Amino acid sequence: MKSWKTSLFALIAAVAGFIAIHPMYTAHWPVVSDIAGYIMAGGLAGMGLAAKDAAVHSTSVEVQESTIESNIAAQAAARKAGN
Repeated sequence: MKSWKTSLFALIAAVAGFIAIHPMYTAHWPVVSDIAGYIMAGGLAGMGLAAKDAAVHSTSVEVQESTIESNIAAQAAARKAGN
């Protein structure tokens, strides 16, 4: 997942949290206030999963780049030693 998904889940959790904390804004629709707590929990869970996935992805990319750089350096050293 990309970082925009983390931001989207955070925005969903923030809006749902605001509705859950201030039910007076949805007094005409009490079911909205009841559901907002569940939506907030889902938004927080999604945000956590998206952030974890982004961290794993960025770490694996850094490891791949580091491995490629060390392979290039090793090949250059082997060529230099052979000449």
